[in-house]
Amino acid sequence: MKYIIKEVNKDNIDEYVELNAKVWQESYRCIIDDEFLDDIDNHIDDLIIRKRKNFIIDKKNKVFRYILYLDKKPIGICSIDKSREQKYHNSGELRTLYLLKKHQGNGYGRLMLEKCIMKLMNLGYHDMIVHCICGSVSNKFYQHLGGRLIGKSKIKIGKQELYENIYYFTNIDNLLDSIYLYE
Repeated sequence: MKYIIKEVNKDNIDEYVELNAKVWQESYRCIIDDEFLDDIDNHIDDLIIRKRKNFIIDKKNKVFRYILYLDKKPIGICSIDKSREQKYHNSGELRTLYLLKKHQGNGYGRLMLEKCIMKLMNLGYHDMIVHCICGSVSNKFYQHLGGRLIGKSKIKIGKQELYENIYYFTNIDNLLDSIYLYE
């Protein structure tokens, strides 16, 4: 099986949005209301249009999105940006790291994380923030990699108010070494 990670552009932005929706539906069952997750499919076209409109703005603001393809089929997405956290405004942020469930546990998430860390370092960031919805199994991944829990933030998704854990990683160049130690 052959993989490639491509930056999102106007030609593949539809795949990014569609995969993001599918992974949310897989990953957040029992955390986010089923009604909200089931309704995502009804809004895909609007989401694609909105993402296309924001594409140029995102590029100017240094938001970078990637799609992981396995045998030419999209199976994962990731994105980075500058930190949303005021206290950590000089840090980068891993905004998205999603992989279809059937491909989890095969090292593809690590490949995407490595891509994001390398890009953050190329942009001059040394530290990184990650927001992770409470109840998501991904919290264990970020904790295992050494993310320090620095707080929680309240978010609204549909009609629900949920919380996200906020993890902080210092010296992300060292994080590259620990990515491959996670089992």
